Amino acid sequence: MRNEINREILKNAMITNAVLKGKLLESDECYVVDTIMGQLNKHGVQTEENHVKYDILNNYIGKINFVDLDCEVNIFDFMMELLVNLSVFEQEVTLKYADENANFEKMNIEVLEKYAEKGNDKARKYDLVTFQ
Repeated sequence: MRNEINREILKNAMITNAVLKGKLLESDECYVVDTIMGQLNKHGVQTEENHVKYDILNNYIGKINFVDLDCEVNIFDFMMELLVNLSVFEQEVTLKYADENANFEKMNIEVLEKYAEKGNDKARKYDLVTFQ
């Protein structure tokens, strides 16, 4: 039972890492995609930016998380696993934004509004008082 729980925690962490890496490739690490796109274009290779991101994520998942991306998976099992993991991820995000002890003074307006949007009453009140 303990091994099953540890495997589940590890699996959720790997999925969370992949989702976060995808977000980073669109924000803080967009320079990686931009550099690859620039080099490809410089050498006359045309490709979609989404294909580059997909390849980076595949490589990241396979190398960093030690996942065999070439194994065959039943599509139903895959979809069920994906839905469960998305549900777990959504619950973790909801818990993060529900934190009433977050340091709202150090947040910019966009982050504070995200807390308020997710139902954090303290963030909503702080937002109303501070940013009127």
